[in-house]
Amino acid sequence: MALIDELLSDNLCRELILIQRICGVPGYRPRYTSTLLACAPPWALPAMLTARDIIRNKAEEHYDLYLDLHFETTALACWLPGAEIAAHTDNCQDYLAHRDVSAAVWLNEDFEGGEFFLKDGPAVKMGRGRGAIFEASAVHGVKAVSQGERFSLLLWMTKNSNQAEDVKIVPRLCSPHLMTGAERLFGGGPQGYWPDNGHVDRDVVAGFTGKRVQDLEHKLHTSIDQFQAWYPVERWRAAIALAAFADYENHGEGEQLQKSLAQGLANFLRQREVEFEASRSLWQAQRFLASCERLEVLHEPLSFQFGVPGLTQKFVLDQERQDNLLDILAKMVGNCNQAMRFGNLPPWAADLASNLDIAANQMIVNEYMPGHGIVRHIDLLRFGGKICGVSLGAPASMIFRQLTSDVRIFRGCECKFEDSHFTGRKVEVPLRPGFAYFLEADARYRWTHEIPGDSVGGRRFSITLRTMADEFTELSEQMAS
Repeated sequence: MALIDELLSDNLCRELILIQRICGVPGYRPRYTSTLLACAPPWALPAMLTARDIIRNKAEEHYDLYLDLHFETTALACWLPGAEIAAHTDNCQDYLAHRDVSAAVWLNEDFEGGEFFLKDGPAVKMGRGRGAIFEASAVHGVKAVSQGERFSLLLWMTKNSNQAEDVKIVPRLCSPHLMTGAERLFGGGPQGYWPDNGHVDRDVVAGFTGKRVQDLEHKLHTSIDQFQAWYPVERWRAAIALAAFADYENHGEGEQLQKSLAQGLANFLRQREVEFEASRSLWQAQRFLASCERLEVLHEPLSFQFGVPGLTQKFVLDQERQDNLLDILAKMVGNCNQAMRFGNLPPWAADLASNLDIAANQMIVNEYMPGHGIVRHIDLLRFGGKICGVSLGAPASMIFRQLTSDVRIFRGCECKFEDSHFTGRKVEVPLRPGFAYFLEADARYRWTHEIPGDSVGGRRFSITLRTMADEFTELSEQMAS
């Protein structure tokens, strides 16, 4: 067995607890609630996938099984007072025999009892972010929790790729906007509803607030009304979600809490949904789920096409280079939200353009704050036939719309389009930090592109690299006609 301190950061542990408090449902065992990754809502996936990849990396290293381990089940769990599990193995049944490696990470410390133990082994010291990785055949258990709530992240891994949970999850991925309010906030399956015959009542689940659900609804009635306009769910579940977010954010009491809480939770959820949307097409293309860091390790440079002729995207900047550029770009834009350069580019930009194989003599840096986007357009005809954009900071989405064959584009009219000018074909493309997109041919001249404001959940920068001719070229006019 491997015991690892600080396996998960404090912030990641806190976010995983928030997910479990909002989404957890009873039913698996008495006085116990859980959230399965297979049933989790879109907003919960970024944190859960980041955590499980960190843990798998350590398991692969410990057992020398690099790229041989697949996730069979990932679950968050809350053990309430009285919850326990006797000594057992994680592959003790025929339908579990494929499990090879198990992992448990403890997410909090403010509880009593609930000790994790291995048969005939030493006592295991628990702590926030500390994890245990062990063979699934090892006999282990959890003693009864005597006070408080014991949160943990549990993972079971297998060498059998046919048993991977991602095979079942990826085909079901869809946009949060196509979901009901309950599915969008709580997830599918048992996460979307509260079983009437559950072993844990509502007041026990809301116990971390020190109040009964009825009192919680009364206290947060203003926030609940506001939050239900965005996420139409049952009032008692909205109350617990808002209280969980207040605890996560360390909000205080009083009227100010009422005013900011609903908006704060909605903004948080939307930011995570944007991250989900920015990753969804990548997961579907790869046919497995992974954090961006894991994808970059396995496939560098990543390159994707999205059904728009002439549009490609690939991973080009590691995290260190992104951080360095973010500092440079922030200084460039200053108090404005845009900066331009013509002719000779700064050395760092010239190097970037060279690495991206684009002969750029014009650059524009745009800063996008949350909620700010850009309208549908094509880049000005004075620029050449290849456009490159690099994304940094918060993720976002870009929407491409196909123009009808009879639409001609003239100088000065690159932003003037009516709904009748489009075929109805629309493609949404994730703009992930560290990735570059390239527009050529039809993607450059026959599809408009735009960034919806609601897809920008945090501060974002873009670097656009283009070639500017002294005169408009015949090619540009021919391609646009």
